[in-house]
Amino acid sequence: MTTTSLLADMTVATATSGIILRSEQQPDPQVLENTFVDTGVLAQLSGRNSQIVYGRRGTGKSHVLRVLAAKAQRDRNELAVYVDIRVLGSAQLMTDPGRGLALRSVSVFKDLLSLFQQRLLEHSISLDGVGLEAVSDFADSIRAVTSVVTQRETTDEWQTTRAQDHALRLRLSLTDVAVDAHHKGHSEVVGKRVGHYNETFENTVVFAEVSQQLNTAVLALGINRLLLLVDEWASVPVDLQPYVAEFLKRTVLPLPKVTVKIGSLEHQSTFATRHDDGSRIGFDVGGDVFANLDLDDYYSHDRNPTGAVTFFGELLYRHLVSELPAGHLRDAHGVTTPQELLTRLFDEGRTFADLVRAGHGVIRDFLGIYTHSFFRSMSAGSAIITTAAVQAAAIEWFEIDKLTNLDNDLYEVFRTLVNEVIGGANTPYFLLDRVNASTQAIRELYDQRLIHLVKRGVTRPDAPGTRYLLYILDFGTYIDRDGIVLDPAGATVVQALTASPGQP
Repeated sequence: MTTTSLLADMTVATATSGIILRSEQQPDPQVLENTFVDTGVLAQLSGRNSQIVYGRRGTGKSHVLRVLAAKAQRDRNELAVYVDIRVLGSAQLMTDPGRGLALRSVSVFKDLLSLFQQRLLEHSISLDGVGLEAVSDFADSIRAVTSVVTQRETTDEWQTTRAQDHALRLRLSLTDVAVDAHHKGHSEVVGKRVGHYNETFENTVVFAEVSQQLNTAVLALGINRLLLLVDEWASVPVDLQPYVAEFLKRTVLPLPKVTVKIGSLEHQSTFATRHDDGSRIGFDVGGDVFANLDLDDYYSHDRNPTGAVTFFGELLYRHLVSELPAGHLRDAHGVTTPQELLTRLFDEGRTFADLVRAGHGVIRDFLGIYTHSFFRSMSAGSAIITTAAVQAAAIEWFEIDKLTNLDNDLYEVFRTLVNEVIGGANTPYFLLDRVNASTQAIRELYDQRLIHLVKRGVTRPDAPGTRYLLYILDFGTYIDRDGIVLDPAGATVVQALTASPGQP
């Protein structure tokens, strides 16, 4: 064993730079399992209930789903199908505003079914053709999933007005789906033109047949359960989401041997919609699927300081071990536990705690800031990672990876919020009632990881009937300011965001 510091060890430096920040870019399922630190999430996902897993980008939704898939197949004889919606063949089509709602919705659904069928086919081949005929019949039902049943020639008039209303409705039955659209407006006509075109106004989706063929294929393969893992749900445009959910509800959810787990962003998910006539399209959350798991609740330093430090210490240790030659930490540095790693790598306990706090429970942010602070300390000739390096890396990560994602309007809202919160109370904590917390600006700032939820249901003596949500500004906004008080008790109430940009 040598006495070389970890920062002077180029093998450790190479391993640090090799840490993959996005789990979908890790091709080896075994590495995903080796680097996964379970806090009880897998146990909550292992049941047969269909579920939605929430969490902001970087909290580990994809990692959890892929580990769940590997363990389900190995331990319970289940067949798992992991789908990243962003790479579907219809990904470009679904965002094309020039295509009709029905065409885009059915295309996404058809792509999902095709991926399910491909995985069933691979499993059948691995079993020397067991269930192959049933899988083939399922493929035939997918190919026939849509058909144009009628067209009509339409004459339409476009006119420029000062006020107008639009409505779009999707009608579903057991055998068909139809899209109806209307436009009405009343105001001064500035200009008008007339066009003639053929409009497809009805597509057929044979839900019962698709569901029956899928069920037959699952039974023929003899698997205990088909586990469908749909990741990046929020990448489906919001207007399509309820209809894709409805398709899944009618074809997949009724089957006793099929379970669906969906990974998504809470504030960018719309699983159901209701029409003017009272009809409802999409999932019944709490009935069809359960949304009782949010990864943002698990890793926050503000919510559980001791638990968060322990979790991220284990996480960092596992990631380094997975990138290093076998036994390198033990043989070269005498490091065999996460605590020994932290003692050798950081100058004091507060430094690693600051690193955990800077990540705000987001695994990708934690690893990114760690990597920056490692090489910042290394280039400065330090033998250990210093507190100053962690703080500087956090500010750099905040500026480059977060702040640049804001458009001008949202940046102005955020800048005003920071000035009001820190300028008013000299603390990064602030309170919002549910009305202000539901504004589009706050939701976007939360999803972009510029503000972080600490606690729900907070009350104040001066407003006993109001329950607030306690937030904290991102670490990068306040760590370089003098005299900041890290005490939630000093949180100020912010009430001036109801008219923020993007507010409905």
